[in-house]
Amino acid sequence: MPHRLSKRYALKLLEFARVTGEVERVGKELDALREVIDPELARLMDHPAFEGRTTFLEKLMERLGFSPALGALLDELAGRRQLRLLREISERYSRLADEHLGRVRVRVRSALPLEGSLRALVEERVRAHWGSNVVLSWEVDPELLGGVVIEGKGERVDASLRGGLERLLREATQEET
Repeated sequence: MPHRLSKRYALKLLEFARVTGEVERVGKELDALREVIDPELARLMDHPAFEGRTTFLEKLMERLGFSPALGALLDELAGRRQLRLLREISERYSRLADEHLGRVRVRVRSALPLEGSLRALVEERVRAHWGSNVVLSWEVDPELLGGVVIEGKGERVDASLRGGLERLLREATQEET
């Protein structure tokens, strides 16, 4: 049930944000809100004995200057004691907003930090493959041993030393049988 509810809330929020032209802003606000209201706090605030949820959220909204779209969502979640869905709503909203804006999120993992011309080359190749509206995230993963693994939009390019060794091992064991 939470799965369907969070999707419904995310769609509703995106529609409201589109109408007001605040798709990006609402996404950033949701990310910030996820940092403030962690799952444990959300569960506490959803408890029927917690009476200060509305006041707390109003002060939070006022202090952080969030958009009316997010305020409306928080009011509804608080009224229905469903703040625990906030993290999932945020994740779904992010995916829906990316789709709406034609944005692709790409994760680049490398054995060592990529810098300078090498990083620029990887960025250039990623943009050539997925288009210019790409949001890159960079991670260091020593288990790759060398090279990079690039993942985005359901695709995976494994140009790591570890991946190459695993492919070589699979091929060798298949030839033996």
